[in-house]
Amino acid sequence: MKKLKTLYKTNFQITPYIEQNIDHENLYRGRIISIFVIILLSLALASLPFLGGAGLGYRDVTPRWIEHHTIAYGIFLIASIILFLFSRSYLQGRFYSHRTIAIVVYGYAFIACAFGVYVSSMNYLVGNGPFTMVTMLIGISCLLYLKPPYVITLLLLTSGSFFAVEVVRGQLTYSDFLNLSILTMVLMIATLLRFRAKVRITAVEEQQLNTNRRLQTASMVDSLTGLKNRYALRKDFEQYIHCHLHVMMMDIDDFKFYNDHFGHAVGDKILNAFGKLIAETFWGGSAYRYGGDEFMVVLVDVSEDDFHTMIHDWEHNYHGIMVGGEVVKPSFSGGYVYGYSNNNDSVRKMLRQADSCLYEAKNAGKDRIKGMPYDENVEDEIFAHQDRTSEKTDELTGLDNMMQFRNHAKILIDRQTYQPGECAIVYFDLENFKMVNERLGFGEGDKLLVIVADLIKKNFNDGLSARFAEDHFVVMTKVDGLEKKNTGNGRNPFRL
Repeated sequence: MKKLKTLYKTNFQITPYIEQNIDHENLYRGRIISIFVIILLSLALASLPFLGGAGLGYRDVTPRWIEHHTIAYGIFLIASIILFLFSRSYLQGRFYSHRTIAIVVYGYAFIACAFGVYVSSMNYLVGNGPFTMVTMLIGISCLLYLKPPYVITLLLLTSGSFFAVEVVRGQLTYSDFLNLSILTMVLMIATLLRFRAKVRITAVEEQQLNTNRRLQTASMVDSLTGLKNRYALRKDFEQYIHCHLHVMMMDIDDFKFYNDHFGHAVGDKILNAFGKLIAETFWGGSAYRYGGDEFMVVLVDVSEDDFHTMIHDWEHNYHGIMVGGEVVKPSFSGGYVYGYSNNNDSVRKMLRQADSCLYEAKNAGKDRIKGMPYDENVEDEIFAHQDRTSEKTDELTGLDNMMQFRNHAKILIDRQTYQPGECAIVYFDLENFKMVNERLGFGEGDKLLVIVADLIKKNFNDGLSARFAEDHFVVMTKVDGLEKKNTGNGRNPFRL
């Protein structure tokens, strides 16, 4: 028995998925088995009255024997019909109950073995062997997946009952006893191995499915914020059709500044805190990290009052994050539209119109939210606009423009990054730049501006730098070491 227990042990726990898989397999096979059994039993019942006739080999058949066989065949036929109907209902998806399935399958296996013992013992009286019982034992052991403890008990009980009946009658031969004992042992081992293999194969399949699900989830979730990403948004499009939607786009104001001056670790903390607050505030909808510092929320069937309450809660609960013992609280801008979506195209238009509202909010001075009703008749071209980086930086040099310089300088002063007397403002102006443009052309002039901007970024990488206009540049930096930055090692670092 220890060896049998060792065979039964697997490295995999029988999970609900494995149980459901085995139940499905048993009922799928059970339906096929029951069809064949119903056909064979119907033919057997039809032929029973003709047994005992000349040439059929049943000379000792009596009416009582036929009557007992008819009863046994009838009971097994009813059990097979029940199994067929039950299997068909399950495979049609009408229900699933592991306990009910176990009762039906194991009950059918017990009736089949009892049928085999009874018919074989009756056939023994007329000189036939235990063929019916052997067929039932092999069929139950090799066609169905039954838990080894139960099927071993059933095999031992079936063989033992037949031996007991025939020993009492004094008709059991040694060869039949030996052959049936060996068959029972072989079937016990085969059952153990088959069930163990089935569990292992199904467990590996479940692990692969779980891995695929995790990968699918990972591909749809932003790892930094825990929100859904744009791939998930594309997957969710179908659920937003034929719904009343509020679509809101949000953007952290001057996020590049925080990344550049406080480091990407601080930037990641800001994004993470921002994403968590969005998920907590707009809990009734789906929140997405649209890209970079842009976020999006889609709310389904929410009233205007509830939506504005959520925005109010968001502004009230937004306290910023702690960085180096200080609170950093970047402002944010938002744009939203609300209306009914008829199809995928209307959802896309709502996204673009919400994006346009966000752009308007940022142009109006940032730190505000703009909204409007969705207008399906507005053409997409109306909402086409330039890349937002142009409003933050100078396109040619990549430095801040005048407006951004002022905003960033105010943030540094408010946070007391520079103590009184530590801050210096340095202006740069290229001499005879107009002559360069006139003699060499505007293309060469632009190249010169880019070179100067790169030199400024290299020498004043710990401060703010901007291009105010044409050939005018400005830097905000610490007074400490300013002379060294301007002169280098006794020479002008800006002499080209």
